[in-house]
Amino acid sequence: MSRFAGVLGLNRRELELIAPKNPRDRMIHIAQSKVNTKRLLEANDIPVPKTYAVLSTRRELSTFDWDLPDDFALKPSGGGRGCGIVVMVGRHGDGWRTFSGRPVSRRELAFHVIAILTGDFSREARGDIAHFEQRLSSSRDITGNPTTGLPDVRVIVCDGKPLMAMSRIPTLASDGKANLHQGAVGVGIDIPSGLTTHAVHDGQPCTVHPDTKHELIGARVPHWERFIDLATRAAVLSGLGYTGVDLVLDDGIGPAILEINARPGLNIQIANLTGLRDALDALKAAG
Repeated sequence: MSRFAGVLGLNRRELELIAPKNPRDRMIHIAQSKVNTKRLLEANDIPVPKTYAVLSTRRELSTFDWDLPDDFALKPSGGGRGCGIVVMVGRHGDGWRTFSGRPVSRRELAFHVIAILTGDFSREARGDIAHFEQRLSSSRDITGNPTTGLPDVRVIVCDGKPLMAMSRIPTLASDGKANLHQGAVGVGIDIPSGLTTHAVHDGQPCTVHPDTKHELIGARVPHWERFIDLATRAAVLSGLGYTGVDLVLDDGIGPAILEINARPGLNIQIANLTGLRDALDALKAAG
């Protein structure tokens, strides 16, 4: 990243963007609580995954009836970087199975809920809330190619304006997760046109998906204007001046929001071959 002019580092992100633009009370209430975020967005008619159950205590877990659909996602409300998220894609006996086919029993899920409640995945190192929600699904990634797992789109929004965007496309190495740290592909997206411009995998530039060998560059993201509209509306509703809004293109409901991040990561600069400081300067110059 040091080779790129205008790159934004962690310290400058905190000093120039997070501290002045993101009030701590809003960060804790909205961006660091997926449950609160979903309630806010639902109240404003922004599509989000349906919530099946919310568990706040071990007592609630002890009386939980496990009346869940065949597929769902279990998430910590205050987790980050995808930590603590487990996704079930179908039934296996009395339990379920993951994307990779591994069976997961109710007992194992219960232990995972306990880990969430005790704060094992919390960014604040304190107790958390577990919630079960609808598993969104996409049969194709944003380049139009068949995919496994759930690709997403991240839009960085600054003061209500879209600043930079990328898609994270799962791979076999990432076990179907759209997480760059776990092996997903990052694909830069041009904000005005919605065209894919650059791609990176394991920190190295690429032009094709490592598993399918499909082309990643030069595709226009479907429903791009809708993605940008939802991201900017969600960011403004959050009360935060600098956010990373994560969205997916679900086969059933179209573009929907997964979460709002108050401290979005910096790898989006690598996927776009552009520094965030340059993008911020361009945004200011445009008025």
